Amino acid sequence: MKQKKSGSIFYVFLIPFILIFGIIVCFGVTYFYTTTTVDTNGKTISTTWAKDFTSEFSQYIEDKNGTPLVSEYGLSLINNNHLWLQIIDKNGDEILSCNKPESAASHYSPYDLVDIYQNGTDTDTAMLGAADNSSYTYIIGFPFKISKVITYVDTRRYDSGKLPIVAVIAVTFIAVVIFGIIYVIVISENLKKIQHLLNQIASRKYTPVIKHKFLYEIYDGINQLDKDIHEADLRRAQTERSREEWITNITHDLKTPLAPIKGYAEILSLTEDDLSWQKAREYGEIIGKNTLYAEQLINDLKLTYQLKNGIIPVRKAKQNLSRFVKELIIDILNNPDYENAAVDFDACSDLIEYDFDAGLLKRAVSNILINSIVHNDKKVDITVRLESADSVIIKIGDNGRGMTQEESEKLFDRYYRGTSTKVKPEGTGLGMAIAEQIVKLHSGTIKVSSRLNAGTTISIILPLTG
Repeated sequence: MKQKKSGSIFYVFLIPFILIFGIIVCFGVTYFYTTTTVDTNGKTISTTWAKDFTSEFSQYIEDKNGTPLVSEYGLSLINNNHLWLQIIDKNGDEILSCNKPESAASHYSPYDLVDIYQNGTDTDTAMLGAADNSSYTYIIGFPFKISKVITYVDTRRYDSGKLPIVAVIAVTFIAVVIFGIIYVIVISENLKKIQHLLNQIASRKYTPVIKHKFLYEIYDGINQLDKDIHEADLRRAQTERSREEWITNITHDLKTPLAPIKGYAEILSLTEDDLSWQKAREYGEIIGKNTLYAEQLINDLKLTYQLKNGIIPVRKAKQNLSRFVKELIIDILNNPDYENAAVDFDACSDLIEYDFDAGLLKRAVSNILINSIVHNDKKVDITVRLESADSVIIKIGDNGRGMTQEESEKLFDRYYRGTSTKVKPEGTGLGMAIAEQIVKLHSGTIKVSSRLNAGTTISIILPLTG
């Protein structure tokens, strides 16, 4: 089966992520471009380097007998970085200089020093510093233009790149706004459509969405939801019909034994003539038989409910399954109602140990075997086989009337009786449903194979784990 590509839901979140990431990268590149510069040696440096260098240079200035001196290492730093230096006294007069340009003044007023500190010179950047433990002030000039805007930036780069930078930011902002508006509109339209589709599902008027490229996982999920709800509606309708049929059948079957019970009870209690012992006994037997049938029906209904809701505990014990089935067949044939049935037993071994609940499994196998006896002619041969390989299998087969496919599919439905035998139904109609529920409690499965006029085989398949 061909797998779908990454879903559109992924793209719903990927696109904004890419956009935000692009904005961050753009900002990062812009920030790096304006807060770095290239020195005279071709090395990229931070624009704060000039300020840091100036503040730290005071350590290379010494005061000897009232005269400032710059250490050899300090001078090497000035020369190697192509800088210039001026040291002035408290009156603003120059005392010492190194590499001073011709444009530099020899005397500075307080206003000049403040202007240099804020704006540098016309051609380059000048930074002010104060020598430690002295009254000297020094000026260091740097061969690039740096101005204090928000942070320290290369003014030449900033001025030349200001228009493109502003344009990029403006275009990016406009693109974000336009994309955001379009994105909100698209998402809103799809949410409205999804809400409309959900309302259609609720009203059972939904038409599946086909070939929708955007958010297709959501639409596929809605299609599947409608399908599941439709199937659930069908199952509920079928369950409701089955329940109504079941109640109707139970009501009918309860009336069936109650009618003769009531009738013969009235005869026994209201007759003016003395009944013979033989008649009274006959009526009593009829009442007793119908009472027994009503009791059986009620017990089966109770057992079905208990099995369905897991009320009955399963008490398993390791026993000889071969002996168990053999004795069960003997007990059934000892019943006068079934003593003429032709039942043959065949086991792959006389000893098959298995964990099972003897009471429950006896009820399941008995229901199937008795069902095979009463719904076939008296001359039908019935075979019970016990096999053990990958699993334990109890097969109950006959060469009787068989069933149609519809009857086979409904055989284990509660209160279903096949009609192909054209004989009066026997039992409560719950026996096969009870058998299936008991087999499931043993983690097993039950299968039926039947052809009309060719016989039926019902197999109880139990896992070896018991």
